[in-house]
Amino acid sequence: MIDTLKSQLTAGGKEIFIYELLQNANDYPQTENGKALPVDVEFHITDSYLLFMHSGAEFNARNIAAICNINDKEKTENSDAIGYKGIGFKTIFIDNDYVYLRTGGYSFRFDRAYSKYRVDTPWQLQPIWTSRDEVDRETDRIFEETKDKFRVQFAIRPSRKETLRSSAHSFVRLFENVFRNERVILFIPHIRSVRVFFNDGRHKNIALTKDSGNWVVKTYSERIPEPLMLSVNAAIEEQENSGTYKIPDKYYNFTKTAVSFACGREGRHLKKVEDAI
Repeated sequence: MIDTLKSQLTAGGKEIFIYELLQNANDYPQTENGKALPVDVEFHITDSYLLFMHSGAEFNARNIAAICNINDKEKTENSDAIGYKGIGFKTIFIDNDYVYLRTGGYSFRFDRAYSKYRVDTPWQLQPIWTSRDEVDRETDRIFEETKDKFRVQFAIRPSRKETLRSSAHSFVRLFENVFRNERVILFIPHIRSVRVFFNDGRHKNIALTKDSGNWVVKTYSERIPEPLMLSVNAAIEEQENSGTYKIPDKYYNFTKTAVSFACGREGRHLKKVEDAI
C-alpha cells in the first residue's frame, strides 16, 4: 500500500515531498491568544543528510501517532490545515531510507536497515527510539544550535548519496527549482520564510520571505449559503455510505471559502508574472 501511494503521489514530480514538508510546517503553527504565529523554515543539505526544521509547534502524541500510521487523517477536524488525507508525509520515503525526528520529548527514527530483519511492520511506520549519541555528529550539532528556534527537526538520509548533489534529480537541483522565488510560499498561509543552505561553496544559499515587498497578495472571502453547505454535507454522508470518497470530510459544515491572487510588484508598479495560472 505504501509503495502504491508513493508512486501515485509522485506522479507529478519528485519534488512533491518538499511541498509536503512545507505543508507539515504550515499545519502545526504555534498559537498566541488563539492566533497562529508565522512559521520559519530551514533546509540544510550536508554531506550525508537533508535537514528540515521549522519554528512551528512541537509535535504532540497525536501528531506522532499520525506520522507512524497511514490514512490517520488527524487533521480532518482542523479546517485551517492543508493536509487531510493522512498519507502525504509518506512521500518523504521516496528516495530516502532513514528519517530522524527530534521534537519536544521525542527522538526517534524510521530506519530501513534497522527494521528490515527485526519487525513485520513496514519500516516506514516503525518508530525506533534514538538517543543523541546515535545521531550523526554534524546533524546533532546543527539541531542543538538551532533548537531554541526550531521546535521540529528532521534529518533525512537518501538511499543513494548522489541523490543529495550529483544525480539528475538531486536535492540541490530540486531545491533551486522549487525555490526560484517567493511565489512557492505565497499561498501557504502560515509560512513566513524559507531558507536553504547548500553547504558546498558552489551554490548560493536561498532566503525567501513573504515580507520581501516583491509581491502583492489579496484574498477574497465569502460566506457559504446554508443550502449549499447542507448539499455538501449530504454528498459527504452519501459517499461515506457508498465507500467512494471525492469530497474530504473536513468540508462538512464548512461556512466560508476564499480565493487568493498574487501579482509581482516593483515599487508601485505591478509586474507580469511568467507562467502564471
